[in-house]
Amino acid sequence: MKIPLSYTPIDPKALERAVACVADTDHLMLVQSFESQLAKTLNRPVHVVSTNSGTSAIHLALLALGVGPGDMVIAPTFTYIGSVAPIQYIGAKPVFIDCEPDTWGMDPELLRQCLAEMADQRRLPKAVIAVDCYGMPAKWNEINDVCRHYGVPTIEDAAAALGGSYHGEPCGTLSGVGVFSFNSNKTVTTFGGGAIVARSAAIAERARFLAAFARHAKPYYHYSEVGFNYRMGPLNAAYGISQLPLAAQKIAARRQQFEVYRSALSPLGIRFLTEQKGFLASRWVSTITFEKKINIIDFQLLENEIEMRPLWKPMHLQPVFKGAPAFVNGVSERLFNAGLCLPSGTAMTDAEVHLVATKVAQVVG
Repeated sequence: MKIPLSYTPIDPKALERAVACVADTDHLMLVQSFESQLAKTLNRPVHVVSTNSGTSAIHLALLALGVGPGDMVIAPTFTYIGSVAPIQYIGAKPVFIDCEPDTWGMDPELLRQCLAEMADQRRLPKAVIAVDCYGMPAKWNEINDVCRHYGVPTIEDAAAALGGSYHGEPCGTLSGVGVFSFNSNKTVTTFGGGAIVARSAAIAERARFLAAFARHAKPYYHYSEVGFNYRMGPLNAAYGISQLPLAAQKIAARRQQFEVYRSALSPLGIRFLTEQKGFLASRWVSTITFEKKINIIDFQLLENEIEMRPLWKPMHLQPVFKGAPAFVNGVSERLFNAGLCLPSGTAMTDAEVHLVATKVAQVVG
């Protein structure tokens, strides 16, 4: 695409400089350095475990919290499948909760209803996963209050929310365990990677152990359980080291793109996800919604090589999760039918942002 949805160009010289720092040492020093730098960026007393993807980070987080086959895990229906697929990997069962309209995050009241019913049945879930949608923090005070009441641990899927905050606390640290993605399309990327952020050293060490094939620290290969090959590669970590110092600059650029879109398109009746008091969104991609259902084909501006996508199709409507319990209020379905993601990216020029806004305005009429 001439203007892709979310693109970050590779900076070969930055990668070369990061690698040169460990040219004569153990290359795993790059991974350790990246983890230390991420913890420093968050500026909170957390333990960081890097992984090869955000999805594997969620998988490890669930396992570290003791989720096993047959257990129930509450998850958002309005999200990317990477947030919930790990539940299936384990053999656990998802229970989907719809979103609320202010942040598009998990609806705390529906979560309360769900947990109350599960408590009555004496089968509480082993964990709750909630997502900071498109980089907007969820209503974490309410979510955490409900989960604490029932003694259920939470996982914050902050895949795209690095740089966002909630009442002054950085996204990724808003629950007991947080998860980031550093996929190729993220604002800060390692071109394939993720991370677990845990307040508990025990949870972090359990995740780290499982990520390295669950190999015991012995002078020979010794295993008491099956682990995974989920570690981040050193070159991925090296690129992350070069990019984390630029995080604030990159996030500011995407937030500015959002403001350009909002200024140009709000007068046409197009709606934007606004920040509530105390919420700071990373604006990974700019999103818009319309008053009524749209025809996505109208916005597939291929003749101009502009990439746009609908908002997420809810998980409870996906064939792969057919029959899974779901507590819904219709918000996620309305968003899917009437919403779009607009191009947002480090490499976008001001002219390209204005071009996208102009083309959307022309379609809307």
